[in-house]
Amino acid sequence: MPYVITDACIGCGNCSVACPLKAIRERRRPLRAVGDSHAVTVENGSRVAGWGDPFYYIDGSCNQCGSCCQVCPAGAVVWRES
Repeated sequence: MPYVITDACIGCGNCSVACPLKAIRERRRPLRAVGDSHAVTVENGSRVAGWGDPFYYIDGSCNQCGSCCQVCPAGAVVWRES
């Protein structure tokens, strides 16, 4: 099963584009929590000032074709035995 090493990910999106099933999705982490009116509310109800760099995760629809591993220029998508 492919696995994304988030600390190594450069956010290029090549893995997401290469996936025939679109099983790799982009997410962004909140930068910092705030309480002012310029913040946005995220899914869990927290108020944040902005979003960090993208990271990617692989959902359960992955068919383990390995396309994502082949196209990652940073080596951040690796094969992991389940």
